[in-house]
Amino acid sequence: LLNLGLVSLSYTLKYMDVTIANTTFAGVSSVLIAAIGYYWFGERYTLFQYCCLALVLAGLIGLHLTGVSK
Repeated sequence: LLNLGLVSLSYTLKYMDVTIANTTFAGVSSVLIAAIGYYWFGERYTLFQYCCLALVLAGLIGLHLTGVSK
C-alpha cells in the first residue's frame, strides 16, 4: 500500500503544487488509517476524535474547492 501511495503522490505532483499534494496525501492517509482501524481492528473513537477527523476532511474539501491544480 505504501508503494501505491507514493506512486499516486508522484503522479499528482504533475497536477498540483508540492505543498498541496503533500497535505492532501497526509490528510487522506490519516483518515484512511482511522477507517481501517475502526473497521478491521474494532477501534472506537471519542466524539472529539470524530470531530477532528471531520475537520481534516473539511480542510481537504476546502483545498479542493479553491482550485489548487496547476
